[in-house]
Amino acid sequence: MAGNGLVLLWGASYPAAHIGFVVLALLIWMALAAIWGLRALFLLGCSLSRRFEPVTRSRRFLYGPGIVIVASVIALSSVPLQLRFGVSRPFLTEAAADVSIGKEVVNEPVGLYQIASIEVRAGSSIFTEADGGFLSQGGFAHLPNGPAVPELHEWVDEVRLRPLAGNWYSWVD
Repeated sequence: MAGNGLVLLWGASYPAAHIGFVVLALLIWMALAAIWGLRALFLLGCSLSRRFEPVTRSRRFLYGPGIVIVASVIALSSVPLQLRFGVSRPFLTEAAADVSIGKEVVNEPVGLYQIASIEVRAGSSIFTEADGGFLSQGGFAHLPNGPAVPELHEWVDEVRLRPLAGNWYSWVD
């Protein structure tokens, strides 16, 4: 259960959630829910027939659903993305500086993310993340002058920006 929760949280740490990790976690949780349901019926049947008193087992029995609920709430918040971005931020900042002086960064790991490309627009750096997303792309944007720069209006209108820290944003198209 806990390992599956970590898979879900890793999938939620991408700007555009990694559909492979999320689907894998959900399929495993569906199988575990079926096993948990059968076990619940067995314990209920044993309790009703008074063959044994499953009081000590009933507390441990609730750990599984508790882990599912906690991991789901955390995955739906931005905590996994914020934590992974926080670790990667110095590397992303360095890559933004490198690109601004003409160095090309294509399909390279930058921090904990695999970056497909970095585009410079109006003094801003737009990072496209290579691994996340299924029907949409995502990444990060370093916008020193904020998203209200006139040269960025067309791009900003096409994507959803979410503030991360300082002048850093995550984006999904």
